[in-house]
Amino acid sequence: MRCLTEAASWARGIESLFKEVAALKEQVQSAPSEEPLPSISPWSSEVHITSPDGKTTAVIEDAMEVGMGAPTAGLLRLSNGMTFERCNPSLVWSADSAYLAVPQWMPDRSSD
Repeated sequence: MRCLTEAASWARGIESLFKEVAALKEQVQSAPSEEPLPSISPWSSEVHITSPDGKTTAVIEDAMEVGMGAPTAGLLRLSNGMTFERCNPSLVWSADSAYLAVPQWMPDRSSD
């Protein structure tokens, strides 16, 4: 008798679990989606990325290939007024918005 009782309660547990999963799925599908992440590529001609805290934007436009088939480089402009030459658009902000990692080409075409 004990086995039948346990089997019946286990079956109710599974049914409850399926209901919970269905409710979570509905909640995820109805939630507003976050802004898609920008595509980051070393061959991009431009990038516009806002820091996670929303205070600073990094922009590179009109980046050109460093050499035939090589990644691109252009002028990096930050919304705080700072600029950096020969930067590659494959950049990323730190989670706390304190740092921006960006490859920078040197005049001899090496990267730093």
